[in-house]
Amino acid sequence: MEQEKKTQQRGFAPRFLAAVAAGMAACQVVAFAWVRASNLALLRRMEALSDAGYLTVPGPSVFPRLKGLSTPFFGGLFYTLSAGAGLGFLFALAGWACKKARLSFRASTLAAAPMLALVLAVVDSRGFSVPGTIMALASAGVSFLVAYRLARPGAWRATARQAGLFFLPLAVLAGAWGLHFSQTLFLNLRDGLLLSHPAGRAVNEFYYDYTMFPAETFKSFQQKLLHPTRAEGFGEGVPAALANGLAFRDCLPVGEGAPADLVLSP
Repeated sequence: MEQEKKTQQRGFAPRFLAAVAAGMAACQVVAFAWVRASNLALLRRMEALSDAGYLTVPGPSVFPRLKGLSTPFFGGLFYTLSAGAGLGFLFALAGWACKKARLSFRASTLAAAPMLALVLAVVDSRGFSVPGTIMALASAGVSFLVAYRLARPGAWRATARQAGLFFLPLAVLAGAWGLHFSQTLFLNLRDGLLLSHPAGRAVNEFYYDYTMFPAETFKSFQQKLLHPTRAEGFGEGVPAALANGLAFRDCLPVGEGAPADLVLSP
């Protein structure tokens, strides 16, 4: 009996990391689908502009990558390693604490609900996003459920000691980074650390190869570089002054039936 109790008290780190990893996996599934859909929409828009004779960004050389599966997978990793990891960590800790406090599952979900509501308020603060909301719910929910399932009730003292040893290096590392934080921190890391050796250059190339694709998913209309624009109902064509004003703002006319960010009518 004593041996079984000791066994239950051990293993905080593997169980906790398993819960975080489960949340990150859920995030990756949603992120893959989101970036994939965004890539295909971007491809249709850029093909419409290319067919109309414009030089597009991204250009035709990138079109095959927009069709592939590796691009949304690796692009989705940026969501997984940021939002997925953060939410997984936070809600795994919440699920573990609720189970240790011997709360029922219903009481635990009610306790975690305000924290989840705050997360969703932040995610949708610039406008409601269905994929972003699903991603937050999946990452947080899966991590919470797995942590609650794997945690062992009671044994606060022994588990708190294990948790302290697990989190202490993370706290020290975060504090050390905080002392050096500035607006140029990441540029200094790239220029002084990553670009100084082959492994770092590979990480740098991976970042610049794939960040465009997840970034496209949350760009607003104003942040997009080119806007296919379709005119409907102008018998004699769009007035020149209007067409020139739109072109000056990167709203470029495309053919009838082509996908467009902006549709003009009289």
